[in-house]
Amino acid sequence: MAKKKQKKEKERQKRVAKKKLEAAAKRREDDKNNKETKNTTTKKSAYTKTANAKASQVAGTSQKSFTQRRSGG
Repeated sequence: MAKKKQKKEKERQKRVAKKKLEAAAKRREDDKNNKETKNTTTKKSAYTKTANAKASQVAGTSQKSFTQRRSGG
């Protein structure tokens, strides 16, 4: 009984390992294909544009002090 259980466990481990290897190979292939078509600099430039816009908005507004905000005036 124990030998049968060990054998099943080994077979399961082999199946899982095979499945993992196939998934990793597929992922590598997908990454390879995506890298060729994708331009990575667009993300960075889009981020810096939005960051600059937000920074200019904050700098242009004057914020009331804490006591003015609390008193409502």
